[in-house]
Amino acid sequence: MRIYLFLIALLVISIWGCADKYLNVVKKSDFISEWQFTEKNKNLWNKATVPGVVQSDLFHAGIIQDPLFESNEVQLQWIGLTDWNYKAVFQVDDSLLKFKSIDFVFEGLDTYAKVFVNDSLLLTADNMFREWRANAKRFLRKGRILYVSISFLPHFEVS
Repeated sequence: MRIYLFLIALLVISIWGCADKYLNVVKKSDFISEWQFTEKNKNLWNKATVPGVVQSDLFHAGIIQDPLFESNEVQLQWIGLTDWNYKAVFQVDDSLLKFKSIDFVFEGLDTYAKVFVNDSLLLTADNMFREWRANAKRFLRKGRILYVSISFLPHFEVS
């Protein structure tokens, strides 16, 4: 019985001593900020809802009619053929800097998108039905403001 207790204690001590190699400390934080959107090459920024879709943002901004009303959808096909840009500004939280890796995780980026942090490319997405993850630690500095932007491209520009 003593040998079993000794082996269990030895195992616990071994695992505890190597915990940093086996355990990942995770802090999940949503991008809580005021997002804005605009059509590419236009500087008419409007409030956006993220997560969301550009059609809803256009409707809430009063730019288009309700896409679900009668045959409005037919007249709004240009939306899917247009490049859209989204942006937000974030303050770097000092407590975030203690982590070895800080991943930005995006779920459901519409098919073709490029994500930039402070004008540097963070990731390029080409599949809406997967999670996109990129380590953004290199962009973080104490007290620094992060500018995150996402450019959505129509499928025909990528093909």
